[in-house]
Amino acid sequence: MVSVIIVVYNGEKYIKEAIESVFNQTYKDIELVVADDGSTDNTRKIVEEYKDIVYVYQENKGEGSARNLGIDTSKGEYLAFLDADDLYAPDKIEKQLNILLGNKDIDVVYNDLKVVDENLKYLNILKSEGVYEKREDLLANIIYRQVIQGPICMMIRRNCIKDIKWSEELVYTVDYEYVMKLAFKHNFKYLEEPLYIYRRHGNNLSNKHNATVEEEMKIIKDLGIDNIKNIIAQASFNEEE
Repeated sequence: MVSVIIVVYNGEKYIKEAIESVFNQTYKDIELVVADDGSTDNTRKIVEEYKDIVYVYQENKGEGSARNLGIDTSKGEYLAFLDADDLYAPDKIEKQLNILLGNKDIDVVYNDLKVVDENLKYLNILKSEGVYEKREDLLANIIYRQVIQGPICMMIRRNCIKDIKWSEELVYTVDYEYVMKLAFKHNFKYLEEPLYIYRRHGNNLSNKHNATVEEEMKIIKDLGIDNIKNIIAQASFNEEE
């Protein structure tokens, strides 16, 4: 079973479309968990119109905390995530799961993002910056910049995140830091298809560019120069690269 975790905060405008995109998947053995991070609008009422949703609520603590709550509540062997204002392509779960089922050495699958406006009008495609078959090469690139466009699109084996939690302190770079922690231990596979539909609008946290850069810098500095040197030494790049 795949557990899809939707984190929501005051998401009444879009959450119905997000939910429908999960229920309309070609793969059907799905548990949908909605982790409500303290919504004060009609989010709960909308979610409770559906019978087959696990709904959990907490006082507002932030995105990372709500994702951890969703994971702890879920039961699936595989985990996927969806923001309440985004959608899945109909075959997103099926295609990602097929890769994990067919490749026991792969723990995380990620894919391209189709970017749309608030009315779902197509804008562009966000693709991964390079294909890295070796985990050490991916990690070295991640500490240089976020090469995985939209880590929210990932599907992950549950057994590989027992000791890995979403940060409950970070605001703008929760995804970036989580991907980095995964890449220290686990193998990724890039599925070059736009299976996640990312809705761009004025309230997206990712629009806060300067604050995002500041948090990214802190994450890298906290690694320490010796750790960074070790990561680069294990990669397969030549000295110039």
